[in-house]
Amino acid sequence: MSFNWLGYLNTAQELMNKVDEFSDQEAIYRASVSRAYYAVFCLARNYVKDNDKTEFYGNDHQRLQDYLIGHAYKPRKTIGKRLRDLHQHRIKADYHDELDEPAIYKATKAISIAKTIVQGLTEIYS
Repeated sequence: MSFNWLGYLNTAQELMNKVDEFSDQEAIYRASVSRAYYAVFCLARNYVKDNDKTEFYGNDHQRLQDYLIGHAYKPRKTIGKRLRDLHQHRIKADYHDELDEPAIYKATKAISIAKTIVQGLTEIYS
């Protein structure tokens, strides 16, 4: 059975909803950003694979973004740009010691971007 990548996005949201139950809230916010990104990266990767017969792998983040941004169909370009933006948030959350904004804002923004990507993918591929 194939993994439902929306589960990662739901997990990101659930972590945010229960952040007060954890001792290190910034870690939870950062984990939420990361899970939100990986949810939509894998969803977009699978949609492209299933519909365009073009495969991307775990280390092809930039290639998938470029593929979508380079497409003539504007909604795909938009998804690619949002995916690139969310990827930058994920990189900051996973690797930077200091964030450029409070972690709660970054997590809230990441989940919002991820939801718009899911909506866009659903509209394009349904």
